[in-house]
Amino acid sequence: MASEMKLQTNNWRLGALVFASCWFVVGLDQNLALAQSDPLPSLQPPSLEDNLIDIDSIEKELEGNLPKSRTRDIPMQSIPAQPKVNYDELKSATPYTDLAVIQRNFMPKSKRFEIFGGLSYQTNDVFFKNFGLQGRAGYHINETWGLELSLDMLSTTKSKELEGIEGEQNLALNNLVSPKTLYGGSVLFYSTYGKMALWNRKIFNFDIYSSAGVAQILTAQQTTSTALKLGVGELFSLSKSSAIRLDFSWYFYTAKNIEGTDSAVNNLFLTLGYSRFFPDVKER
Repeated sequence: MASEMKLQTNNWRLGALVFASCWFVVGLDQNLALAQSDPLPSLQPPSLEDNLIDIDSIEKELEGNLPKSRTRDIPMQSIPAQPKVNYDELKSATPYTDLAVIQRNFMPKSKRFEIFGGLSYQTNDVFFKNFGLQGRAGYHINETWGLELSLDMLSTTKSKELEGIEGEQNLALNNLVSPKTLYGGSVLFYSTYGKMALWNRKIFNFDIYSSAGVAQILTAQQTTSTALKLGVGELFSLSKSSAIRLDFSWYFYTAKNIEGTDSAVNNLFLTLGYSRFFPDVKER
């Protein structure tokens, strides 16, 4: 009896084991079938074409969200016709009367007279000092060319060095040729004009010129000689009708000296003075 019950128990355990094995095999087959019918998504990165498509779609979305600019129509204004100029009338017009002459230089000189007065000093004589007064009168044909007459009245004194030599050596020394009066005419050529600042406080307009001419020189020995005159100078404009003038002139001539023989003479004169121009020019 006991052996039969033990046998039934073993048969029941064996049947349960077989049923569980079959159930496991069936479930495994079903999972394999599902895996084959619905595979897992690929883990590979998206391609370049997919990225470009995404970027284009994003750009379209952003452009659609941008606010639209408002435009308005601007009426076109008609351009008036330019008046015709009669150039025949300009040919007969007079500067400073019918026309306003606009130039870059500050001091207008065209068709104006100039009167000058100043002090003159000879710079190339060591033992004798020649200095005096100078006057000039000129006419400016245009802004470049002008004509001028000049007159110098000079006096001569001995330098301290020469007086010392005379006292030590007990001598009386005289200059071979001493100019006393100079007068002549020159042609002026204005080549340059511009501006300059004085200690960053005031701006001066200036004109630079050169001159050439002839002059008669009366010496202290009462002889007269004809000299070639060359010079350069500068005008510092104070207004449109006045200026400070600085001039450096060279005279070359032959004259009788105190011994009665001919001597070649070079005189260099530095002159500083005031110039007045007229007629006056109106401010424009």
